[in-house]
Amino acid sequence: MSKRPDIINHLPDGRREEIHIRRFWGPGRSRSQTIRTRDRDGQILEVWHEAFNLDGTLRHRHMIYPRREEA
Repeated sequence: MSKRPDIINHLPDGRREEIHIRRFWGPGRSRSQTIRTRDRDGQILEVWHEAFNLDGTLRHRHMIYPRREEA
């Protein structure tokens, strides 16, 4: 992966969430982040993309496929 996650959440079952927050504002003054869920061995289980409005409400959320070099 190209950079370290901004936030790491350790979940009770041993998995962890790595949250990468986009540094620049997107179209419509939105902020986006990517959430990767990894198992205990470090394998990626799922990747989600979320976009929020300026006031913090969720604009959209969808699952994406991990890049080839991350899998």
